[in-house]
Amino acid sequence: MMEEGTAGPAPDMPGGKNMISESTVNSRGRTFFVQVHRFENGVFAAISENSRRLGSLAVSLVSRAGAAPVTTTIIPPRDPTCAFLMRMAAEQLSSRTRGIAAVSVYADGEIGAPASKEILEVLVGMITRGGEKDGSA
Repeated sequence: MMEEGTAGPAPDMPGGKNMISESTVNSRGRTFFVQVHRFENGVFAAISENSRRLGSLAVSLVSRAGAAPVTTTIIPPRDPTCAFLMRMAAEQLSSRTRGIAAVSVYADGEIGAPASKEILEVLVGMITRGGEKDGSA
């Protein structure tokens, strides 16, 4: 059992470093928390504004290298820009990790294209810096 405030994989879990990553994106006066939890077969990413909350949820899966990801929205957002960010993030993460990607997005209002682009860049950077399979072999 882990103590509150600590994070890390089980000692025998492969790829023990950077199993949980967090970043903050400040865009146009708004603050978004971006968290990535890595697993052997994929990732869970949570994007939330101003506080750490779960929100809308999409899941994407790549069945084989080079294939297009299959994506479904489990909990739809109210805002179309949130839907776009959530779907793009799930598909990018699934393609880069060649596995399952679940992405949750919570926002106080419409995110907009500039903030969505910044969040997506940070999110993809968190995955590719951590040594995940990114398709560039």
